[in-house]
Amino acid sequence: MSRSTNPHAYLYTKPVLDEAVSRGRVTYSLQTEKDAHKWRFHANSYRKACAVAGPTAYDGLELILRGTDIIIQQKMVPGILKAADGSEIDLDREVPEPANDELMAFAKTLARDLPEIPE
Repeated sequence: MSRSTNPHAYLYTKPVLDEAVSRGRVTYSLQTEKDAHKWRFHANSYRKACAVAGPTAYDGLELILRGTDIIIQQKMVPGILKAADGSEIDLDREVPEPANDELMAFAKTLARDLPEIPE
Protein backbone atom coordinates (compact mmCIF):
# COMPACT_ATOMS: atom_id res chain seq x y z
CA MET A 1 0.00 0.00 0.00
CA SER A 2 1.33 3.44 -0.87
CA ARG A 3 1.66 6.26 1.60
CA SER A 4 -1.06 8.92 1.53
CA THR A 5 0.17 12.47 1.00
CA ASN A 6 -2.87 13.89 2.81
CA PRO A 7 -1.94 14.87 6.38
CA HIS A 8 -5.53 14.27 7.50
CA ALA A 9 -4.99 10.55 6.96
CA TYR A 10 -2.60 10.59 9.94
CA LEU A 11 -4.15 13.35 12.05
CA TYR A 12 -4.45 11.04 15.06
CA THR A 13 -0.66 11.24 15.50
CA LYS A 14 -0.68 15.05 15.86
CA PRO A 15 -1.50 15.33 19.61
CA VAL A 16 1.46 13.09 20.51
CA LEU A 17 3.82 14.97 18.19
CA ASP A 18 2.60 18.31 19.60
CA GLU A 19 3.37 17.12 23.14
CA ALA A 20 6.85 16.06 22.04
CA VAL A 21 7.47 19.50 20.55
CA SER A 22 6.14 21.17 23.69
CA ARG A 23 8.03 19.02 26.20
CA GLY A 24 11.19 18.22 24.23
CA ARG A 25 10.94 14.46 24.89
CA VAL A 26 8.08 12.00 25.43
CA THR A 27 7.57 8.25 25.29
CA TYR A 28 4.49 6.86 23.57
CA SER A 29 3.69 3.23 24.49
CA LEU A 30 1.54 0.92 22.39
CA GLN A 31 0.18 -2.59 22.93
CA THR A 32 2.40 -4.43 20.42
CA GLU A 33 5.60 -3.85 18.48
CA LYS A 34 3.56 -4.06 15.28
CA ASP A 35 1.36 -1.20 16.54
CA ALA A 36 4.48 0.80 17.42
CA HIS A 37 5.97 0.31 13.95
CA LYS A 38 2.67 1.29 12.30
CA TRP A 39 2.20 4.37 14.51
CA ARG A 40 5.75 5.57 13.85
CA PHE A 41 5.24 5.07 10.10
CA HIS A 42 2.01 7.09 10.26
CA ALA A 43 3.63 9.82 12.39
CA ASN A 44 6.50 10.15 9.92
CA SER A 45 3.98 10.20 7.05
CA TYR A 46 2.10 13.01 8.82
CA ARG A 47 5.33 14.97 9.33
CA LYS A 48 6.29 14.52 5.67
CA ALA A 49 2.83 15.57 4.44
CA CYS A 50 2.89 18.70 6.62
CA ALA A 51 6.39 19.62 5.45
CA VAL A 52 5.22 20.01 1.85
CA ALA A 53 3.98 23.50 2.79
CA GLY A 54 7.35 24.45 4.33
CA PRO A 55 9.17 24.09 7.66
CA THR A 56 7.18 22.75 10.61
CA ALA A 57 7.69 22.40 14.34
CA TYR A 58 8.04 18.63 13.75
CA ASP A 59 11.17 18.90 11.59
CA GLY A 60 13.54 18.62 14.54
CA LEU A 61 11.97 15.48 16.01
CA GLU A 62 13.36 11.97 15.90
CA LEU A 63 11.19 8.91 16.61
CA ILE A 64 13.10 5.99 18.13
CA LEU A 65 11.54 2.52 18.46
CA ARG A 66 12.23 0.56 21.65
CA GLY A 67 9.98 -2.50 21.57
CA THR A 68 6.44 -1.21 22.13
CA ASP A 69 7.69 2.26 23.08
CA ILE A 70 8.40 5.16 20.75
CA ILE A 71 10.73 7.78 22.18
CA ILE A 72 10.05 11.11 20.52
CA GLN A 73 12.64 13.81 21.13
CA GLN A 74 14.37 16.78 19.59
CA LYS A 75 17.33 15.75 17.43
CA MET A 76 20.55 16.98 18.92
CA VAL A 77 24.06 15.96 18.03
CA PRO A 78 26.21 16.36 21.16
CA GLY A 79 28.76 19.09 20.83
CA ILE A 80 29.82 22.48 22.10
CA LEU A 81 29.17 25.58 20.04
CA LYS A 82 31.66 28.42 20.51
CA ALA A 83 31.66 32.01 19.36
CA ALA A 84 34.64 33.57 17.61
CA ASP A 85 35.98 34.76 20.99
CA GLY A 86 35.92 31.17 22.34
CA SER A 87 32.95 31.62 24.66
CA GLU A 88 30.39 28.82 24.73
CA ILE A 89 26.96 29.45 23.22
CA ASP A 90 23.98 27.96 25.07
CA LEU A 91 21.82 25.88 22.73
CA ASP A 92 19.08 25.10 25.28
CA ARG A 93 16.43 27.26 23.69
CA GLU A 94 12.82 26.59 22.86
CA VAL A 95 12.03 25.31 19.39
CA PRO A 96 10.65 28.21 17.35
CA GLU A 97 7.15 27.97 15.93
CA PRO A 98 6.94 27.52 12.16
CA ALA A 99 7.34 30.71 10.18
CA ASN A 100 4.24 30.10 8.05
CA ASP A 101 1.65 31.07 10.70
CA GLU A 102 -0.79 32.55 8.17
CA LEU A 103 -0.69 29.39 6.09
CA MET A 104 -1.22 27.23 9.18
CA ALA A 105 -4.18 29.36 10.30
CA PHE A 106 -5.73 29.03 6.85
CA ALA A 107 -5.17 25.24 6.85
CA LYS A 108 -6.81 24.94 10.28
CA THR A 109 -9.81 26.89 9.00
CA LEU A 110 -10.16 24.49 6.08
CA ALA A 111 -9.61 21.41 8.25
CA ARG A 112 -12.29 22.48 10.73
CA ASP A 113 -14.94 22.06 8.01
CA LEU A 114 -13.79 18.60 6.93
CA PRO A 115 -15.68 15.50 8.03
CA GLU A 116 -14.08 13.09 10.52
CA ILE A 117 -11.89 10.48 8.83
CA PRO A 118 -13.06 6.93 9.65
CA GLU A 119 -10.40 4.48 10.82
